[in-house]
Amino acid sequence: MPLNLLVEPLIRADICGATQHLTLSGVCAAMMADRVTAFPALRPHQRAAWHMFLAQVGALALHAADRAAPPEDETSWTDLLRGLTNGRDEPWSLVVPDIAQSAFLQPPVPEGTVAPLKTVVTSPDALDVLIASKNHDLKAAVAQDAGPDDWVFALVSLQTMEGFLGAGNYGIARMNGGFSARAFLGLAPAGGIGAHLRRDILALLAGRERLLQDYRFYPDTGGHRLLWTLPWNGGTSLSLETLDPWFVEICRRVRFIPTATGFAVHTSGSTVARVDAKALKGNTGDFWTPVDQVEGKAFSLDSRGFNARVLCRIMFKENGKSVFKLPPALTLLPGEGETRLVARGLARGQGKTEGYHDRTTPVSRAMKRALADPSARERLGLIAEQQQKDIAQVQAALRLGCAVVATGGSGDKPDKAHYKLAAPFTTRFDQTAEATFFDALDQRSEQGEDARHAHLRDLIALAERLVGQAAETITCPAQHRWRARARAPRAFRGKLFEDRGSLAGLREALYAKETVDG
Repeated sequence: MPLNLLVEPLIRADICGATQHLTLSGVCAAMMADRVTAFPALRPHQRAAWHMFLAQVGALALHAADRAAPPEDETSWTDLLRGLTNGRDEPWSLVVPDIAQSAFLQPPVPEGTVAPLKTVVTSPDALDVLIASKNHDLKAAVAQDAGPDDWVFALVSLQTMEGFLGAGNYGIARMNGGFSARAFLGLAPAGGIGAHLRRDILALLAGRERLLQDYRFYPDTGGHRLLWTLPWNGGTSLSLETLDPWFVEICRRVRFIPTATGFAVHTSGSTVARVDAKALKGNTGDFWTPVDQVEGKAFSLDSRGFNARVLCRIMFKENGKSVFKLPPALTLLPGEGETRLVARGLARGQGKTEGYHDRTTPVSRAMKRALADPSARERLGLIAEQQQKDIAQVQAALRLGCAVVATGGSGDKPDKAHYKLAAPFTTRFDQTAEATFFDALDQRSEQGEDARHAHLRDLIALAERLVGQAAETITCPAQHRWRARARAPRAFRGKLFEDRGSLAGLREALYAKETVDG
């Protein structure tokens, strides 16, 4: 039972409203024709890993075959993938009885016995990168009735995205330290997931020479491509100087061993990381990863996810300086039309996962100019900074207004407990401000102060409605309800236009057609 991905249709894909079973070559062909709408077995947090794996393998195969464009037929893709493994199918098979040979994302075991791989994994979600130790939001090890593609996606996620999980469990090279995570930032064209994949393969090919210039430790003639084809005893590391810049890495020793009823999955730790790149802090030239230019390290996602502040810090200049070097995936291709910004990643901590974050937003005219022109990037960054300050000022006023309600309008300074009661209202405000941030930014860049004022009027109107709702719903003594209703709006507007705030002096402009209280 080899479960050969090149010849057996093991991967489920939704095509034209029906689920079909495809080979890996068939997946590549269908994706290049943009016929795939989804992979039913692919979990949300695995999407980035699967896309990056297919893009890297596709680019490697085309470059090795000296082809400039990806084909759309399965036979050609089978030949291309076999070309990466010298015509051998074992590296594309999930189960290979001879452990001295490689299997899919499973390096050869040089010891000649499976004995060193002592841990047995019973389900693909137990093999995967997510940490669900408390078994609360996401149950662990529940995918017992798994298909081959469940295991394929778990393997790809583990071997190309995993971080450090204690002694012997090292992470990948393309992240800043073991408690970080590999980020995914890129541009997707109009169309589906296949169009996005095709675009990234072409962009990888187009940017190879620049990548080799920027990261000179990679060999010009290419190095090891698929690291699972090399034997590994867990005690040796590979130098980046021996690898192709698009290398598909592995970080764990895993082996699928045939049994009477199917296969058993054995794993083991290692004494060293598979790739010796700790000193680079993830700055390895990954196509999708931004690099902090100040500290020379790969971007690390935290629990904030890809909120507007995080994205603006990555995309634009901050205080006139570029903090991050944008990944090649954010480079516009010649003649590229409508695009979307796609940002995905896990926020990892020490022994925990702080959420999976996935955000897609249209790339506006202003953002396109910023991606192509450093001066436009700086200008848009300044506008984005001002917009963030404006939003923060309205939010602070909303928070105070709601806290005043919680005090019953007593005139006493609100304390932490009062501000805690304001949190649901500020959260609702944040959700709207986040959802409209980049549309508003585009309008501000095109129309200047008029657009700024229009955006602020919308935000203030929303905040005032929320203060009104707070006045009716936040618990306070009944006899003080009317006092709270009267004083909360005044506190809100007083904070909104305070002398030190970003909206100082704009009271008349923003309320020109209204009666101003207080």
